[in-house]
Amino acid sequence: MTWVRSVVRSVSVFIAFAVIAGSGARAQLLQGTIVGDVVDSSQAAVVGAKVVATSQLTNFTREAVTNSSGAFDLPGLPPETYTITVTAPGFQSYAQTGVGVTPNTIRRVNVTLTVGQVTETLTVEALAQALQADRSEIRSDVSGTTLTNIPVVGWRASGV
Repeated sequence: MTWVRSVVRSVSVFIAFAVIAGSGARAQLLQGTIVGDVVDSSQAAVVGAKVVATSQLTNFTREAVTNSSGAFDLPGLPPETYTITVTAPGFQSYAQTGVGVTPNTIRRVNVTLTVGQVTETLTVEALAQALQADRSEIRSDVSGTTLTNIPVVGWRASGV
């Protein structure tokens, strides 16, 4: 009878773990987001600017238009390296290369446009590591080895 209880307990723990792990897997995001503000040289919001993120690897593009406060949001981007271009009437075009997007992160790219002819383009190459300042959370990935070594209260291998 003790053996049956042990097996039932082990199966129950396994099922509970599978349910918890399965629900967490659905909540994980495999895309990232690029957000930012577009302003002019006097720090006034540029409304209606077209912002385009283009993958440097696959040429996948995602577009947005700045809102009344000059903010834009490009969600659901596959993890890759992007070129961000911003255009607005009466301003020089802006391009920033090397903007890396990683899963489940928000990357901020703030843009200052300068008044100029439409034929002029300002290109910035991003080389610095991204610092995610839009969320205040601490995360850590858990490996399979760590999960295997988690002790289960009340379970004894000798009882199986």
